[in-house]
Amino acid sequence: MKINKSKFILLILLCLQGVLTFGQNVAGNYIEMRDQLKVLKDDNTLYSTLAGSPYVENEFVQGKIIIKGQKDQPAYLKYNVAKDQIEIKANPLQKDVFVLPRNNQYSFELKNYTYYYGSVTTSKNGYLQGYLMKFYEGDDVGFIAKPVVRIERAKAAETSYDRAKPATMIVETEYYISVDGRPYEKIRLKERIIKRKLKDSEKMEAYFDKHKVNSEDDVVDLLQFYEESAM
Repeated sequence: MKINKSKFILLILLCLQGVLTFGQNVAGNYIEMRDQLKVLKDDNTLYSTLAGSPYVENEFVQGKIIIKGQKDQPAYLKYNVAKDQIEIKANPLQKDVFVLPRNNQYSFELKNYTYYYGSVTTSKNGYLQGYLMKFYEGDDVGFIAKPVVRIERAKAAETSYDRAKPATMIVETEYYISVDGRPYEKIRLKERIIKRKLKDSEKMEAYFDKHKVNSEDDVVDLLQFYEESAM
């Protein structure tokens, strides 16, 4: 069954708690969003000759669309890195896929991170722009990531028993942290690397003695503790 733009927004509105009580400004935000929704055209010519997937999430994942930092509405989302666009559905069985224009009015909240459109300054006068993944944002620290597509070259068959391999898209996630208000620095999720970015203290030494830091969740926990210990 096809769902048009208006029905998509209406369906989401009906799912919201307190739908009868939201104010005029919030209602206006939904109307504005409805008018900006575009049906995704099945045009993959950008990478039609490549193997692999341009998506961070393999399937549509349940999340929320945040409108101008105010009201949220449920939706199913996934991020196309090659096209730098968030693709959305009202439910996972819906055939039509929608996209919104890239701007900072909308962010997309999933379980462990939030996609937002913006730009940040990085160390050595670097610059990131587009959809970024925000894992943690405190008063003086931040932890974000920028998914990128790497193209692995095609490989010809070396013998008659081998198979040729086409050029392949590989999505990789590049991580950045900002500490004490400094520009974001690119990191790897390695404890020894992250440790060097933080101010040394007895509390932090004790934390590293008790905790391993080698995943996204570990870094979030570490930065939360770092801010709390500085108070």
